[in-house]
Amino acid sequence: MMYYMLTFMNILSQEQFEALYTYIQEARQFGLSDKIIVEELKKNGWGDQILSFGFDAIAHGHFETLSRTLHSERELVISLRNIEKVYENGGQQTYALNNISLNVERGDFVVIMGPSGSGKSTLMHILGLLDTPSFGSYHLSNHEASDLKSSERAVIRNRKIGFVFQQFNLLPRTTVLDNILLPTIYGTVSGMHDRAKNILERVGLTEHMYHKSNQLSGGQIQRVAIARALMMEPDIILADEPTGNLDSVTSEGIIKLFKEINNMGTTVIMVTHEDHIASHAKRIVRLLDGDVITDERIV
Repeated sequence: MMYYMLTFMNILSQEQFEALYTYIQEARQFGLSDKIIVEELKKNGWGDQILSFGFDAIAHGHFETLSRTLHSERELVISLRNIEKVYENGGQQTYALNNISLNVERGDFVVIMGPSGSGKSTLMHILGLLDTPSFGSYHLSNHEASDLKSSERAVIRNRKIGFVFQQFNLLPRTTVLDNILLPTIYGTVSGMHDRAKNILERVGLTEHMYHKSNQLSGGQIQRVAIARALMMEPDIILADEPTGNLDSVTSEGIIKLFKEINNMGTTVIMVTHEDHIASHAKRIVRLLDGDVITDERIV
C-alpha cells in the first residue's frame, strides 16, 4: 500500500492524484478510518491546507474539483516514480538510486547537487536515456521511457534531449559549424545550415564559425557544445558540470547563456557542485547515497 505514497508537491498532477486516490481506497479496505488516513498523510508531507480543502475531493475521485481548489495543472516534461538503479558485482547489490520520485515541469531550471557517489551521474544517465532503471517508471513527455528499446531511446535522445558535458566532446579538427551540425547526421533538419548559423549568433560565436574547435578558448568551446545541444530544438537540455573546467568569469557567462535558453522555454537540468552556479536555478534537488534529501524551489 505504501507504494502509492507520494511526496507533496506544490501542484498536484493527475498522476499524483490517481496514486493518492488509490492509497486512500486501499487504506479504507484495510479498515483504516479517514481520520487515521489523514494523520498518515500529514506524517508523509501533505500540508494541512491540502487535506482540509481537498481530502473529500481526492477520496471521491473528483480531480477537477481538487484542481480548482489548488492550481491549474502545469505540464510535466519528466515524471519519475520509484526509480531504483541496482548494480550487481559478485552477488553483492549496490543501490546507486533508491526509490526516487521526481517531477520536472516544462520550462523549469533544475540543479542537481550532491557529493561524489550520491547518484547524480546515474540519475542524469537515466534522464538522458543513456541508461535504464532497474525498477520504477520514467515518463518523458507523457510517454513511458523506462522500457524502450535501445534504438528507440537513440531516436528520442536525438530529437528531444540536448546534452552538454564537462569535457565538451567536440571533434577537435572540425569547424565550429560542422560540430554544431553533428546531430543532424541522425535526423534531417529543414534549413539546417541557416539554423546552425542563427544558433551561433545566439551564443555569440558567429565570427568563429569556420574556426577549428581546437583553436578556441574553453569558454568558446563550451558555447559550441551548448549550440550543438540546441541544434535539434530539444525539449530538455541536460548539462553535466558544464562549468567544471572553466574559470569563474567564464562560468558566469555560460550560466547566463543557460538562463537565456531557459527563459525562451527550454527545460534545463544541470548537475553542479558549485553553490554560486546553483543559485541561478529555479530549483535545487540534493542527493545523498542515492536518495533525494531536499527539493527546494528558489523561484
